[in-house]
Amino acid sequence: MKKTTAGMILRISLFVAIALVVYGSYKTGEYSTLLSERKIDFETYQDASLFFKRFNLAIPSFSGIAMLFWFIYTKKDAEGRINVKQETFPEFNHGDEREALLTGKAAKSALAIIIIYTAVILFSYELSLYSIPFMIFATASIPIVGLLAYSISYRYYYSK
Repeated sequence: MKKTTAGMILRISLFVAIALVVYGSYKTGEYSTLLSERKIDFETYQDASLFFKRFNLAIPSFSGIAMLFWFIYTKKDAEGRINVKQETFPEFNHGDEREALLTGKAAKSALAIIIIYTAVILFSYELSLYSIPFMIFATASIPIVGLLAYSISYRYYYSK
């Protein structure tokens, strides 16, 4: 279960990092528009742009370092290669029928939750008055909710 938890945390952090990078790009474009309309001066634009450029470099860098540690501490086969299939889904053991059944049930539960959550998010887009930052983070939350639903339902079925 430790590998499952670590893998889930890394997957979720990847989606959060992507959302933050997209948000930083959006804010930089927003400041560019304000500068072109002469609503802010160049120094303000330059400070904000520099901040978001550093921000956009820092988030993927931290995610890359986390993924590097993940691959360093993974098991390798006899030839020294990382078995990506087993490391991507460490909870799924191909030789065990019970675990294959548990994975299937958890995936079905997660898919049902993703479908319902996506419908709720699409409805909330209309209520948000097209707030771009809300849409960015709401869209990024869809796979995060799916991963959490999968993890929780897998643990539930495993404990039964």
